[in-house]
Amino acid sequence: MAPAVLSFAASKFLGAVDKLRRLTPKDWLRLKLYGPRQLADQLPHVQDAVSGANEGLAGVANVGVFRQGTFSDPAIGWEGNYIKGKQWATDNPLTTPNYAQKYGLPSENTGNPNWIVGGRVQGPFTTRPAPASHNNPLNTGGATEVLPQDPSDVRLDWFHMPD
Repeated sequence: MAPAVLSFAASKFLGAVDKLRRLTPKDWLRLKLYGPRQLADQLPHVQDAVSGANEGLAGVANVGVFRQGTFSDPAIGWEGNYIKGKQWATDNPLTTPNYAQKYGLPSENTGNPNWIVGGRVQGPFTTRPAPASHNNPLNTGGATEVLPQDPSDVRLDWFHMPD
C-alpha cells in the first residue's frame, strides 16, 4: 500500500498543531485573554504558532471573519459598503483598538460603523496583509485580511448595529 501524501495545506496545519502543542498553560491563558496580535512583542513563540495555524488553515476550513461598514451618504458621494464584500478581517471591529488603521479603511469608513457582521468562510479563500487606505494616510493596513473566492461563501453568524 502506498504511503499517504499530505497536501501542502495539511502539512502546514499539522506543523502548526505541533507548535501549538508546545505552548504552556500560561501561554494559552494569555492567548485567550489578549489574542495573538497583542502578544506578538511579548511572546514571539505564541505568535509563530498561531500564525502557522492560520497559514495552515488558509483555504481549507471554516475561518471566523468580521466586517464593518457604513450606509451610503450621497452628500459626499459614498455608495456605502456591501455586507458580503470581498475583504474580511480576522479581528472583530468591536474589540480591536485602531481597527481602521490596521485594516487600511478609507476615510468614508473610518468613523463609527453603521453595522458590523461576523461569520465564517465556508469556501476557498486566500489571506494577505490588508493594503493601506487609498485616501487616508493614517490607515496603513497590515493586519491579516481574508479574501473569499466567492463572497457568498461567507455564512453570517451575527449582525450588529451599534448605537
